[in-house]
Amino acid sequence: KPFHYHPNPTSHSLFPLQGRGFSKAMTTKEAQAFVGDVQCVVNTLQDDKLFLEPPSTTPGARTRAKHQHRETGSEDLELMVRAH
Repeated sequence: KPFHYHPNPTSHSLFPLQGRGFSKAMTTKEAQAFVGDVQCVVNTLQDDKLFLEPPSTTPGARTRAKHQHRETGSEDLELMVRAH
C-alpha cells in the first residue's frame, strides 16, 4: 500500500493506521511495521487501528531488485505491517 511520508523533525506524536482485525491477527509485541525500509515501533494495537511511532530516520523505498536505487525524500513509500 503506498504511503506518503512527510518528515517533521519537531513532531514526535503517534500516527494511526486504520484497518480491521489487527488485534485478532497479532499482539503489540508481535506486530512489525515498516515505512519504506525503516521499521517503526507499534505503540498501540486495537482491532481497527495501529498507532505507530514515526521513524527517527528518513525512510527510503524498499529495494526489490539489485538494479533499483534507494530513494529518499517525500516519495510514495510502501507501508507494511506483519506479525513476527
